[in-house]
Amino acid sequence: MGAGWGVRGVGLALALAAAPAWAATVTLRSFDGAIAVTGELLGLDGGAYRLRTPVGDVSVPAEGVRCEGACPAPVAAPRARLGVAVAEGLGARLLPALEAALAAASEVPPPVVAPLPAWATGAELSLALGGPGLALGWAVLVPAVAPAQALRRIDMAGLEDVLAGRATSWVALGGAARPVRLHVGPGAAAVLGRVPAAATLHPDDAAAAAAVAADPDALGLLPPGTPGLRTLALQGPCGLILAPSGVALASGAYPYARAIMVRAAGPGGEAALVAAMGEEGAAAWAAAGIVPVGGAPVRLDTDGLALAALALGAGETPDAAVLGALLGHAVAGAARVPVVIRPGPEGDAAIERLALDLGAGRWGDSAVLLAGFTDALGPGAANLALSRSAAMRVRDRLAARVGPARTILAEGFGELLPQGCPGTAAGRRASQRVEVWLLPPP
Repeated sequence: MGAGWGVRGVGLALALAAAPAWAATVTLRSFDGAIAVTGELLGLDGGAYRLRTPVGDVSVPAEGVRCEGACPAPVAAPRARLGVAVAEGLGARLLPALEAALAAASEVPPPVVAPLPAWATGAELSLALGGPGLALGWAVLVPAVAPAQALRRIDMAGLEDVLAGRATSWVALGGAARPVRLHVGPGAAAVLGRVPAAATLHPDDAAAAAAVAADPDALGLLPPGTPGLRTLALQGPCGLILAPSGVALASGAYPYARAIMVRAAGPGGEAALVAAMGEEGAAAWAAAGIVPVGGAPVRLDTDGLALAALALGAGETPDAAVLGALLGHAVAGAARVPVVIRPGPEGDAAIERLALDLGAGRWGDSAVLLAGFTDALGPGAANLALSRSAAMRVRDRLAARVGPARTILAEGFGELLPQGCPGTAAGRRASQRVEVWLLPPP
C-alpha cells in the first residue's frame, strides 16, 4: 500500500454515506488499474462518488477514478496528480515552484501536487510513490567560501572530518592552521540527513551566505551559485575532481546531493511530468535552488573533468580499440545526456524518464548511444564484456518502450571514464553505470 496522497496514486477516503439517491451497480477503477471498487451507487456529491460495498459505505473522489457502469456525469473533468517525495526543509520552496511551473505549462487544469514521505532511494521510496519514481532534480550542497579564502579545492575526506566534528582546522582541508567555522542553511538536514554538530544553522541560505562572505575562515555548505561566494572543488583520494554536474549527480558520484522524486497518476499525468521536466520546470527548479534533471547535453570533447578521468580509470592498460572508439565518439561531437542507468528502481525510473523525453521528440533525430561502464576491479576483458552486456540490456528495454522511430545503439567501454575513486565502495558503485550519449548525424 502507498502512503501520503493515496493508495497506488489514487486517494480513496472512507466515509459514511448519506441515504441512497438511486440504485445502480458501478465499478470505480483507478487510472493505473491497480485498484477497483464495486458497489451500489448512492450518489455523486461534492465531487465524490458515494458507494455501498460489502465492507461498508465509501466516498471516493471523482477526480481520481474512472466510473464504469450506469454512472452519472462527473461534476468536473478528472485531474492528474503528482506525488513528490521531498525531504522536510526543501518542500516549502520546491512545491510552490513546481505548482507555478505546471500552471504556466499546462493548457488544462494543472495537476494536484502533494508531498509524499521522502526516502533517498530504493524500494521504500518506490512503495511510497506507488511505483518507480522519476527524478525531477537534486537538492545539492557545495562547499563555498569568501573570495578572500586562498584555497581552490579541498580534500573530501577532510571535509567529512570537519562535518563529523573530528577536525576543526583548515589544515584538514589543505589550508592554513586556522579554525574553520562551518555555516549551513535549512536544506542541510535534508541533504546530509543531519545538521553537523559543529555548524551554525541559519534560518535561510541568504543569512548563511552573508556569514560566510564576511569571514575568510568560514566554510559554507550551500546551493550551487550562491551569490557573493566562491565554490571549492572536491578532490577524492585518487585525485579525481568531483563537481555537481548532471552525470556526477545522476551516478551518485557527487556526495552532497539528494534526489527529488515524482510520480504521476490520473489522466494527463504523463503529460504533466513532461511539462514538469521541461523548460518551465527547469526554470522553477533553478529559482528554488534545485539542480534540474535533464540539463543540456555536454560534448565529450569539451568535458575536461571527464577526459582527465581517462587516466584514472583503468586498472590495466586500456584496450586500444576501445579507447580509440571512445575518443572517436568524442572527436566526432558525441554529447553526454545527464542520465545514468543502473539495475533496480532508480534504473527503471531513468529508463522511463528517457522514454518520455524521446517520445516527446527531445534531441531531435539524434541517434542514441547507450555507453556501458564498470569499475576497475577484476580483469579488464571481463569488465569490458560486463559493460557491453549492461548497455545492451538497457538498449533492449528502451527500444521496446519507444519503438523503431529512434536509432538506439549500445557499446561497452569497460573501466574508462570513472565517476569515482576505485579505492572506495562509493566510488566503485558510481563507476558502474550506463550513460546516454547523443551521436551527431553521419
